[in-house]
Amino acid sequence: MYQTNQLNIKVMKATINFNTNEQAQDFALNYSRATLGGTTIADTKVSVYNVDADAKAFIDGYINRLNN
Repeated sequence: MYQTNQLNIKVMKATINFNTNEQAQDFALNYSRATLGGTTIADTKVSVYNVDADAKAFIDGYINRLNN
């Protein structure tokens, strides 16, 4: 008899808007290096996928440093 467990997995996606494409490219590169996560860049918008708690902390810290 085989039994399966149901997992409640939430996949979070975030889209971040930057002022310039250069900022978007820089963020995407640093995000990928820090989290090994994928990104999609559309001019000044960066979408990130499978955001977990560590990736969210990276995003929050990056944006805070950019705004200061």
